[in-house]
Amino acid sequence: MGINLKNLSDGELIKRLRGGDKPIASKLISLAEDPTEDHTPLEAVYKEYRGDAHIVGLIGPFGVGKSTLINRLIGAYRKKNYNVGVIAIDPTSPLSHGALLGDRVRMQDHTNDKDVFIRSMASRGGYGAVPQGVGAAIKIMDIFGCDIIFLEGVGAGQLDISPARYVHTVVVVVGPMMGDDIQMMKGGVTEYADIYAVNKADDPKSETAVQVIKEALRYSSVKKEFLPKIVKTVATSGDGVGELASSIEEHKRFIEKRGRYGERVEEQLRSELRDMIVTDLVARMQEELKDERIQQIFEEVVDREMSTYLACKKCIGLLDLQIGNR
Repeated sequence: MGINLKNLSDGELIKRLRGGDKPIASKLISLAEDPTEDHTPLEAVYKEYRGDAHIVGLIGPFGVGKSTLINRLIGAYRKKNYNVGVIAIDPTSPLSHGALLGDRVRMQDHTNDKDVFIRSMASRGGYGAVPQGVGAAIKIMDIFGCDIIFLEGVGAGQLDISPARYVHTVVVVVGPMMGDDIQMMKGGVTEYADIYAVNKADDPKSETAVQVIKEALRYSSVKKEFLPKIVKTVATSGDGVGELASSIEEHKRFIEKRGRYGERVEEQLRSELRDMIVTDLVARMQEELKDERIQQIFEEVVDREMSTYLACKKCIGLLDLQIGNR
């Protein structure tokens, strides 16, 4: 028989979560992911959450080795006896609406470790490539007892910076310099990075990546208190992973010393609520667009009887009217 979260009191729910009950934690995350469910059991989680875990986001292009790097970082932190959580966001197909959820395949070394909690999540319709349940998953893993939680971004170019608003430390992962990597540097990711991991550093072209990052930082208009570190890694062999973990800990000490740790927790909560509202509104708009009057405007645009600019204003007017009448 499955677990019915509604049959548990708030106290019992939190007690079991703090006691390391993975089925309860997994059930809560599944609940958080489903926008159609009654989320009442999550109220206890949000009230209990204090933001003790260090949240580290790894963002960067597809295929740069983020999952393999996280696998190595799990090992490095387990040697320190840390309890580790991982949230791996996988892209959802806009056609099939499915997701491979394959990132955890690269973390198989740790799936049987009771002190490692790995969860894959599909991006679905989340705002800015952040699934609705990510914020709740962070809180659930925090209460569950994870000392550090790695959040792996979806790897979708500039959209991938959205998870940066949910974490304390941002690690931007790049590889041997290619067109996508250069474009990413131009896209303003330098504003978010606390650490750069130049992965696949055994490739001679990786030195180009290091130089491009240094140049980007030199001419960046955003002046940061913490000068981002550049660490060369080879995730497949583990080279440089120890230095990367040390840089992550250095940044954590930096923000704690300056009283920024709590500020980032507050920023994460604000970002989560904002993203959730936008996602919900977009979903509602998609339904409202099916209205016959709005569809008629679509047809007028297709028949070249109206510009998209005027049509947009008319549609927004109808949407405002329909929502106001609810």
